[in-house]
Amino acid sequence: MVEVKLSLGAKEAVLEIEKETKLLEILQKNNFEIDADCGGAGRCGNCKVVVQGELSPLKSKERDLLSELELEQGVRLACLTEVEGAVEIEHLLGNRTSLQILDEGTEGELALKPQVQKQYLELIEPSLADQVSDWTRVLRELKQKPEIELELLKQLPTILREADYQLTVVQLAGQVIALEAGDTTADIYGLAFDIGTTTVVGYLLDLSTGAQLGKAALNNQQMSYGADAISRVNYTLAEEKGAIKLQEKIIETINRIISQLLSEHQVNKERVYELTFVGNTIMNHLLLGLETEYIAKSPYVSVINEAQLIPAHKLGIELGSSSYLSYLPNVASYVGSDIVAGVLISEMAESSELKLLIDLGTNSEIVLGNQERIIACAAAAGPAFEGAEIEFGMRGTEGAIEKLRITEAGVKIEVIGQQAPKGICGSGIVDLLAELLKNGLIDKTGRLLAAQDLDDDVAESIKELIIEEDKSRKLILVEAEQSASGEAITVSQKDIRAIQLAQGAIRAGIKILMKELGVEIADIKEVLIAGGFGNYIDHQQAVEFGLLPAADEIEYRGIGNAAGSGAKAAVLTTDKRKAAEKIAQKIEYFELSGRADFQTEFTEAMTFKKFE
Repeated sequence: MVEVKLSLGAKEAVLEIEKETKLLEILQKNNFEIDADCGGAGRCGNCKVVVQGELSPLKSKERDLLSELELEQGVRLACLTEVEGAVEIEHLLGNRTSLQILDEGTEGELALKPQVQKQYLELIEPSLADQVSDWTRVLRELKQKPEIELELLKQLPTILREADYQLTVVQLAGQVIALEAGDTTADIYGLAFDIGTTTVVGYLLDLSTGAQLGKAALNNQQMSYGADAISRVNYTLAEEKGAIKLQEKIIETINRIISQLLSEHQVNKERVYELTFVGNTIMNHLLLGLETEYIAKSPYVSVINEAQLIPAHKLGIELGSSSYLSYLPNVASYVGSDIVAGVLISEMAESSELKLLIDLGTNSEIVLGNQERIIACAAAAGPAFEGAEIEFGMRGTEGAIEKLRITEAGVKIEVIGQQAPKGICGSGIVDLLAELLKNGLIDKTGRLLAAQDLDDDVAESIKELIIEEDKSRKLILVEAEQSASGEAITVSQKDIRAIQLAQGAIRAGIKILMKELGVEIADIKEVLIAGGFGNYIDHQQAVEFGLLPAADEIEYRGIGNAAGSGAKAAVLTTDKRKAAEKIAQKIEYFELSGRADFQTEFTEAMTFKKFE
C-alpha cells in the first residue's frame, strides 16, 4: 500500500492505495468529478491532473495528448498514470464547472389535462342506516371506480375519520395514489426531466395552472465515467457494481435538482406526484438500473422501450411516498425518448411536408418523415463535434471559442465568457470547417494545404498562420500570448480528419434515409436541429461544408431543448403523452451497421462540399 494525498481546493484526503492503481480510479471512487470523455480508454486526453510523486513512466499516448508545456508543469493523464509510491494530486484541469446549458426549446399551446387529477370530497358519515364500506363511500362520490393499492387501503379508515370525512383523492392514470385530509386541490405539482449524457435539466410545473414555476440544470454526474453512453455501458461491463455506481450518480444529480427547485419555490415534496423524464435509451436503462450489455452487442437489443409507471422512492428519488416516475417510450437501442419528444414538439407526425430532424452528438440521431411515414437511424459520429479527440477541443464552457471567421486581417473569434481562449467547442468547430473551405485552406478531400500551395488571393497574414510542426501541418487559430494557457491554439490535419469522420457518418445516415423514402433533398421543406450543440451552430456554416443538406427552399430551424419541451408537454397533458406513444410505434428504425450500402455512402460523404 502507498499513500496518496488529494489536495484539491477545499477537499483534502489522505488515502492508503494499492500500488499500480490508476489515478482515475482513485478519483472516481472518492467522488471527485473529472473529465473522462472516453471512459478511461486513453483517447480523449481530458482527464488531466497536476500530480507529484512516484508515478508510472510517461506513456507514449500521454506524449501525444499532452503539450510540452503541460508536461513541464507536471500534468499527467489520470487514466494512464499509476501510483508507484507516495503521491500528491494537486489539481484537476479538466473538471467541468460552467457548461453552456440549453434548457428551453420550441413549445406550442397546450390544453391542460395532466395524468394527475385531484378531487375534493365531503362524505356523509356512516350510520346504522348507511353501513356501506369506507371504500364504497369514497367511490359513491367519485362516480367512477379507480383501483387502489392495498397499502393505501389499509390507511383509509384512519384517514377518513381523522379528516372528518372531508378528503382529497389523488389519481394518477386511473389509480388512486394518495388520500389527503381536507381540500388540497390547489397543491398539485409535477416534474419534467431531460436526462442527457452531458447535462440534466429539470422543470417544476404547477399542474393546477400549467405554469412552469422554475427550472434547474446540472452536469450529469456520470460524466466522470465517459462522455458518451457507450463508454458508460463499457464501464458497467468492466467494473463490478459499475451499473449500480452509474445509477447512483444519475439519481444523485436528479435529487440535487429536485432539492433546488422545491426549496426555491417552497413546494412540499409530498405534493409532487409525477416525475416524467426523457433521454436516450441507455440513459433510460442506467436510471432504472436495467441491464445494458445487450444494447452494446449486435443485434443491439434493449430490455424495454415501452413506458412504465414506477414509485419514485424505489429508485431513491427523494420525493413523497405518493410520487411516481414515468418516461416517454423509446424507439430502439439507439433512438430514445428524447427523439420521440423532438418529433412530438416539431409536429413532424402531423405535417404534410417532409421534415428532417437531427440531434447532433456522439450518437447523432436522424429522423426523416411526415404524417405518412417516419423513419430514423443513429449515426455513430464520434465526439469530434463535442470537442473530444480534437487537440484543443473542449465542451461549451467558459473559455471556449464558439464563433470564428477567417478574414484578411486574420482569425476573428468569439469566446464564451469573453475571456482568454482555452480551446474550441462544437459551434466553433463548425465555423472553422466552413471558413477553411471558403478560404481555400483545405481542399475537398480535407487536406490542409501548405502555405506555398494556396491561391494568390489568400492574404499573407493567413498564409503565415500555417506551420509545419512535429511532422504535422497546423493552422494557428490563437497565438500563444493571447491564449489562456500561454500555448498557441491550433487545428491540425489529424483534427480535420476526426471532424471529417463525424460529418461523413451524419451525411451518410441522411442519404440512406432519403434513399429509403425515395426522396431528394429538394423534397425536404424543413431541417430541424435539436439539442444544445445544434442550437448554437450557424446553420449556414454547417451547410457550407456539407454537414447539413443544401437547397434553396429548405428552412433551417433550431428547436432548442426539444427533449425537455416534450417531457413537459407529457406532464401537462395526457393528449401529448398518448401522441408520444403513437409516435414511438410509428417510427421505423434502420440499423446502419447492418446495411450493405452504408460503407459506400459513408465513403462518398467524406468529401467536404455542399450536400446537394
